Amino acid sequence: MPLPYPNRRLVLGGLAAASLAPRAQAQSSDSFVVATYGGLFEQILRKNVIPDFEAKHGVRVVLELGQGTTFLPKLATARRRSPYDVVYVNDDEAALGGSMGLWAPDMSAQIPNVAALYPSLRPSKAMPLYTTTVYDFPLLYRTALAAPTSWGDLWSIDQAVGVPHISNSYGLTFLLIAALLNGGDAANMAPGFAAVKRLKNPKVWRGITQGYGMFQQGEVVAGLMYNHRAQQLVDAGLPVAMVHPKEGVWGQRTGLQIPKTATRPDLSAAWADIALGVDYQAAFAEGLYSPSNAKVPLKQAEKFVTGEARINGLRFPDWDVINPQRDALLDQWNRVVGN
Repeated sequence: MPLPYPNRRLVLGGLAAASLAPRAQAQSSDSFVVATYGGLFEQILRKNVIPDFEAKHGVRVVLELGQGTTFLPKLATARRRSPYDVVYVNDDEAALGGSMGLWAPDMSAQIPNVAALYPSLRPSKAMPLYTTTVYDFPLLYRTALAAPTSWGDLWSIDQAVGVPHISNSYGLTFLLIAALLNGGDAANMAPGFAAVKRLKNPKVWRGITQGYGMFQQGEVVAGLMYNHRAQQLVDAGLPVAMVHPKEGVWGQRTGLQIPKTATRPDLSAAWADIALGVDYQAAFAEGLYSPSNAKVPLKQAEKFVTGEARINGLRFPDWDVINPQRDALLDQWNRVVGN
């Protein structure tokens, strides 16, 4: 899911707000609270998952809609009892929650469907996440252009190039790519800022909906984009195409975690097992969300991030290195890029 990254300021601000806000009523004994995303995600859960889970376990599933910037602060202030039974997060948020000590120890032994995941998408100490969906970020371009072969080709385009804002994890991913192209790395993003300034005609977008619209309207001619969003534009008949540049394609993992202070970890593990299963992920595949479970049948596999070779070929940012820099990077962005 394309969600703003929960930087230190946002988390601390959320902690302060949570400490001043009235305490929520105690969680009902028959309720199972899932912190998750809205929109299509919520619709699929309500239609395909919740009815069977409620019937099987005798609970009432309650959805709290939001994102990491709202979930993590509430978890951090809940010292003895988590307000959630499971929490949906992206990999950058999972890493941050792990560094904050918010997650229960790995419960894979109680979640049989973990074994069906691609090995690189299984939870680990380095990535504390039960991955349900994997994305990659191809280079999307208008077909009136010569087909790019390198991320560096963006710097030779005179027309508007889309640049995602670093308040989002995919914006940080693009900044990392720019840094790597120019001698930097996750610990040294300065070359990335200089590179963004050298783009001939950059156009910054702050959210995935805005970026999607810019491509749709022809306001930008090339840039990094979520694979499923890019595929939607292709399927709509727009004159766009995707390429995987020679330097590689970066990815993102989305899934869920079980809070350390969850009151019924057995039920949380049961939900996680469903979320990693074939039926659950097949329902999400209808929306072009690429499954982490290698056994999910796909009608048009070429539209998905799937297969051992492609999954293993993905590059992921080192969030343990990038996360602590988040505030400083945003300050530098405001000074150098200015929007």
